[in-house]
Amino acid sequence: MKNQTHAMKDTPPQDREIRQIIQPFSLVIGSALVIAALAVGPICEFRAKLMALLWALACLAGGLCAGFLFGIPKIQQTDHSKSGNANTTTDSGSGADRQYRALVNTNLVEISDWLTKIIVGLGLINLKALPDLVLRGARVLATSLSKMDPSADYVAFAVAVILGFLAMGFLFGYLLTRLYLAAAFVRADLSVIETTKNTANAATGAVESIQAQVTFLAARLNQFESASSPSMASRSLGKSTAKFMADDDSKLESTSAYQNQLLDLARKYNDFRSENQEERVRTRNDLANQMATIINCRQSSRDWVTETAFKEMNVGLVAGLATAINAEPDTSDVARLLRVARGVPYKHARYIVTTAFGRLFDGRFATRENIQDVLEILNSYYRNDSSDSLRRRVSYTLAQITRATGIGVGISPP
Repeated sequence: MKNQTHAMKDTPPQDREIRQIIQPFSLVIGSALVIAALAVGPICEFRAKLMALLWALACLAGGLCAGFLFGIPKIQQTDHSKSGNANTTTDSGSGADRQYRALVNTNLVEISDWLTKIIVGLGLINLKALPDLVLRGARVLATSLSKMDPSADYVAFAVAVILGFLAMGFLFGYLLTRLYLAAAFVRADLSVIETTKNTANAATGAVESIQAQVTFLAARLNQFESASSPSMASRSLGKSTAKFMADDDSKLESTSAYQNQLLDLARKYNDFRSENQEERVRTRNDLANQMATIINCRQSSRDWVTETAFKEMNVGLVAGLATAINAEPDTSDVARLLRVARGVPYKHARYIVTTAFGRLFDGRFATRENIQDVLEILNSYYRNDSSDSLRRRVSYTLAQITRATGIGVGISPP
């Protein structure tokens, strides 16, 4: 008895409700079917009993269908496809504000609405004719049963079967739909919408990562061109970077050369201020791309950049490292990015770091073992920053993680 009580407590509320509906209705309907079978023909007349059962089941099915149509819940939804400000530039440099909405297919709801109105309308118009219609149907059943048992009049029995099983079927179908199927429809619709939304977000995140890679490659090409043309280098933000890249291989091997160059670019990144948001984003992107170019020219520099950024809390170096990782990811980059990603104050740097995490999961450089640490960082970015663009970027990265690992992730409640 205790075990049964414990089992009832562990049963979800919706399962308990459906049991409370099915059990009594099953008992009533089953009893009615047995009574209908026993009430017709001699005990040995199987065909008469089968005929009565078939009519009872047909009436029950008709009532169930009617109850289902009347019980389907209405769905209210809004199409947000006409949203403004599709090309708003943000501090994170995210570009266009892309919106995608998946809507629930309401065809069945509309059909049920039409049919219920038609049924009610025709029923009210032909209300006087309904008794005659039921009687004619009952006579068909009674005539069939009388052929097997001519000594009995089955008209009253037939009327009871039609009305009784139609009513039971309608009531059972309506309650089942309202209390159980409606919730099941909602769960299914929300699941489809969420899956579609995650797929769209993951695709958008991957596209933004590719755009960042293209921007990096374009900046790198410009720096190589600047290195070969002094006049171009003098007009470029990457003048010192171009000069550094034009130096001979022996200078590239000098540890202090690339370190000083990176520190100088990181200082410019950290110190740059502008009231113009577009200029702020463009300049910091350029500086991050210049640092990434130097970092990717020397793969061994990533460890030095990681340690220096961590020890000095150098946000500029973090932005350069994240840009380099997004452009050319490596298996060790997950640990590097996790080490420096916490506590990044700038929205721009947070955006680049978040994009790099998405790239690492898309490229299968990050695995399920890294999810918890990455989620901790993304949660802190999401909660401590009011920028809509950064929050969208976090959502895209979460969708990329879900797609890459098969594990559904999201922002944890505060």
